[in-house]
Amino acid sequence: MAHIIRNVAEVGYRVLGNLHGGCVLNVCPLMGSYPEVPELAGNAEELGSPTQFIHYHKVPPKSEIANHKHEDSEEWYFFVKGTGVMYLDGDEHIVKPGDLILTQAGGEHGFINTSGDFTEFLVSEIYLNPERKKKHNQEAK
Repeated sequence: MAHIIRNVAEVGYRVLGNLHGGCVLNVCPLMGSYPEVPELAGNAEELGSPTQFIHYHKVPPKSEIANHKHEDSEEWYFFVKGTGVMYLDGDEHIVKPGDLILTQAGGEHGFINTSGDFTEFLVSEIYLNPERKKKHNQEAK
């Protein structure tokens, strides 16, 4: 059995822009990557996991992840610090530390940091069909 252990402080952050049409975002790739983030050794695909990624986001004040959908995967968000608004299928939900949100496949979602400080959260994308994950990763190469 293989395991992955990572620490946010040891992995480091990378600043990304234009995330789903949103503004600048600081991302720490604990497992998996966005296209501009270096792949880390021991990713989920190597372990046969349906998890596409687990990232720790630090969203600057007034920045956002634009509304978007994932047809073949769901995402879990766990808010650690700060506040903001999560958009879920057209509805606005104020989020705060301790909130856990599931965005199901096909559901439109996005986030905006409405506070004056960074909002921090974990997000994990999980493919519901492992074959779609393989195809997605091959298309991204």
